Amino acid sequence: MNNSISEIAQLWDRILPRIKEEMKDNMVFDTFLNDSYIDCIKDNQILVIVNSTVAVQVLSSKYKQMINDVVAGATESNFVIRFITSDQKETRDALVPIDNSRAYFADSLLNPNYTFKNFVVGPSNREAYQAALMASQNPGKFYNPLLIYGDSGLGKTHLLHAVGNAAKEKFPKLRVLYVHAQEFLDEYIKYVKGDREGVSIVDWFKTSVDMLLVDDVQFLSNKKNTEETFFSIYNNFYAMGKQIVLTSDLHPSKLNGLDARLKTRFTQGLPLSINQPEKETCESILRMRIEANGLNTEDFDEEAL
Repeated sequence: MNNSISEIAQLWDRILPRIKEEMKDNMVFDTFLNDSYIDCIKDNQILVIVNSTVAVQVLSSKYKQMINDVVAGATESNFVIRFITSDQKETRDALVPIDNSRAYFADSLLNPNYTFKNFVVGPSNREAYQAALMASQNPGKFYNPLLIYGDSGLGKTHLLHAVGNAAKEKFPKLRVLYVHAQEFLDEYIKYVKGDREGVSIVDWFKTSVDMLLVDDVQFLSNKKNTEETFFSIYNNFYAMGKQIVLTSDLHPSKLNGLDARLKTRFTQGLPLSINQPEKETCESILRMRIEANGLNTEDFDEEAL
């Protein structure tokens, strides 16, 4: 998880009231947990900073299991809580790592050639472009999830990569994953067959990805178990304020065979369409492609363009 993004603080702010309710001792809570905060999340462990060694001892000996249970309920993942004081010499590197040698995706899979700078904007795609740009600059803040839909070849994939590239430029430590829905399905199949050892695929996404970009999400339709897993991943991302951007060939309400819960989630975000480009937009796209190939548009007859 990326400390430059506010999801860590937001996560703990959501969990603390639940801990207080379960603890049933306001004095203990106010003394030892009221000013606590998450220092980092790594693999399956959450490192929480508390105000004294007494707090470490009391919370670790009497309340750790309860707090672990509350965190599990809030995140749907089995994190292990560790308490330390700010002046103790433990750091993130002291956390016991798990074997990530069989990571689900080797890298972000982003195409650096797809950017906002070389995306031609026109009336047919302006809203989708503006929302995608906003999502890249303010991950998880406004449009979450953002779903861009339309026919093939209209620029949905270009925008999806542009979101990831722009976000990485602004937040260099942000862990961005672009994946086609079919690739997600392939990884899920390997997981259920036991070809991926160690962390579960749901937990891997939770601890290894900060922004998720899924292309052609309609490919998940009629695949019940895969949809269930994706639903869990989606819920984790949404709860932690992590940005999700999706593309589809149709509005989510028209995706036959897609889990009704996913349809609802996608519709509750911001579904925006990309339509067939107007003549002027087509001309601008053509001119840009000519120039991208090192040619001069002035060498072409205007009527030919």
